[in-house]
Amino acid sequence: LEHTRYLGNTIEKITLSKAGIVKPGIPVLLGRLNDVAFSTLKGVADQRHSPILQTLEPQNVVVHEGLTFDYDGYKKLTLDTLASYQADNASVAIAAVEALKKDYPFSEADVRKGLKAMFIPGRMEIVGHDPLIILDGGHNPHAAEALAEAMKTFAPAPIFIIFAAFKDKNVEAMFRSLETVTKRIVVTSFNHVRARQREDYEDLKYPYIEDCPRF
Repeated sequence: LEHTRYLGNTIEKITLSKAGIVKPGIPVLLGRLNDVAFSTLKGVADQRHSPILQTLEPQNVVVHEGLTFDYDGYKKLTLDTLASYQADNASVAIAAVEALKKDYPFSEADVRKGLKAMFIPGRMEIVGHDPLIILDGGHNPHAAEALAEAMKTFAPAPIFIIFAAFKDKNVEAMFRSLETVTKRIVVTSFNHVRARQREDYEDLKYPYIEDCPRF
């Protein structure tokens, strides 16, 4: 439920907009979706005679100095990240290369090497140690929920959040997710025309620091 100004204000409308990428007769690879999004996409795919490939759920996801998980026949795959939600994203990538394997052969070692080399800046990126400082660019409620779940792996260590967002983001829903891991939240802003300032928050219950880098 993002960019509703352009894509529509319901999951069904947004999914129909996204489904514009479905090409007649070309397989459609789907990650894990809610029932409304899945049924909407399936309807479009069926109309265009495009077979659906459904990603499986990763299993045995463990975060400890990195991420390990199982997917389909692959065991103990590793990612150099502390973000548990990346197991889902990696599963989509594996399903994609598996779908292309007939034309682009690869080995299991290739998959392991590719996943191990994966690095996405701003996705639970460690930018400092002692104390541990993590940067995450999640910018919608779903991303905030995934971030909160990932941060729970650090419990019972104390967690402190510095938060900033664009004006058009659903910050109330994001705060609800982040509050499940800590109440120690400081709000700030940044240099951008769309950046949310102090006056753009309603009933802000957290301290607001105008210039957080100097805090």
